[in-house]
Amino acid sequence: MTLTINATPPAPTGTGATACSGTAAVISASGASNGQYRWYTVPTGGTAITGEVNATYTTPTLTATTIYYAAINNGICEGTRTAITATINTCTSSPVISPAPIGLQAGGSANLNLVPLITTPGSTLNLTSLQVVAQPASGAKATISNTGVLSVDYSGISFIGSETVSIKACDQNNVCTTGVFTIDVSGEMVIYNALSPSGANPSFIITNISLLPDTKNNTVYIFDRWQNEVWRGTNYDNTTVVFKGVSASGTDLPTGTYFYRIDFASGKSSQTGFISLKR
Repeated sequence: MTLTINATPPAPTGTGATACSGTAAVISASGASNGQYRWYTVPTGGTAITGEVNATYTTPTLTATTIYYAAINNGICEGTRTAITATINTCTSSPVISPAPIGLQAGGSANLNLVPLITTPGSTLNLTSLQVVAQPASGAKATISNTGVLSVDYSGISFIGSETVSIKACDQNNVCTTGVFTIDVSGEMVIYNALSPSGANPSFIITNISLLPDTKNNTVYIFDRWQNEVWRGTNYDNTTVVFKGVSASGTDLPTGTYFYRIDFASGKSSQTGFISLKR
């Protein structure tokens, strides 16, 4: 008579998970193939949870931290159980996404680091959760890298204007939120050199200067006809930084011809020209 001794499977390696109170957690084990696992609610004895034979187990809705136990069963023998914890936290706030505008030139691309724009009260950001949930309507492609950088690519897309892209972010407790980012796709920078502070053109307008990657970091200088600097603005944007015919000292400049120079931090060549100011 032959006596066959079957080897007892080793205990699996367990990986716990964190979730919010009132939600389920997904815990996992490794060391065997799907179909060989057994999940329990007790460390010894008891009955395996019906139908749960794979490496991951989705718990029922939990309101308190709970320990589960996984074992490997090779069809003949079952090994020692490993304790795996589903940690339950009290989550009071969802992540907050603070969208920032994305500006680029037609046919170009742009990148935006999302990480500084997402806050997760009481938890930390789960980088792997970041995903695009609604692509730009124009057909441009938006992707998010594993470091949290959102990229939008308009190569081959004939589109000028504004549209949106939506992203999803979750914290380590699987509390998620979505945010909508506006994408401004523009053509060339256009300078309008007629200025009438009390008329139809009260500001010196430079369209798209704050939207294009190679022009948004800029310095605009205004000179009188004797080449004296009368005004200077850093990162001109036509709203908060804008020339309205008022000198740096706060006095109204008289009607006349003035001259501008725009320098760009990107290395783009400076642009110069004149402004006709009429009061």
